[in-house]
Amino acid sequence: MDKDLQLKANNIILYGIKESEKSPANLMEIVIKKIKEELNITVEGRDINSLYRIGKNATKNEKGSPILLSLVNNWMKIDIMKNKKKFKDAYASEDYPKEVLDKRKELQLKLEEEREKRKYAFINYDKLIIKENRPETEKRKREQTICPNAIEQPRKQELTIKSNRRNAFEVLKNRSIPPNVTPTENPTSEQKA
Repeated sequence: MDKDLQLKANNIILYGIKESEKSPANLMEIVIKKIKEELNITVEGRDINSLYRIGKNATKNEKGSPILLSLVNNWMKIDIMKNKKKFKDAYASEDYPKEVLDKRKELQLKLEEEREKRKYAFINYDKLIIKENRPETEKRKREQTICPNAIEQPRKQELTIKSNRRNAFEVLKNRSIPPNVTPTENPTSEQKA
């Protein structure tokens, strides 16, 4: 079973791509274009190990038979699988061994039952994973609480800032008055003469 898993580690099965290709090279162009346009992932010919349709020609079926895409790099497969929801009229899935596919079919019924019970459940490889729902909590932000001591006593930083402040108008006014005249006196024309 490990050999099957290693052989299929970089494989993706694509469903829903119409059979309009005339040759395997044309099929490669179609798949590369679809991945580039819909997933915004650049796949080149050298990144693909093999690419072919699985099963019989499905000329009766509009969507065509599935395509097995075998990639050279596992990171490219992971990138495509993360973005597979962006496909518009196609679907991508992992290429599992036959035993795992059978096990997943059995688990599918249990998965639906658990979801009906409003539990968070999903299938990972050949295991059903069920997580308990978190209790609903309020999602609004709490109001800021004010400590009684904070109202009575201003903060130390606020005190120092206020005591160091000066009125800029008063400072400039005092600089512009000549030293022999007091600020309250108003010089008149009689005093100047």
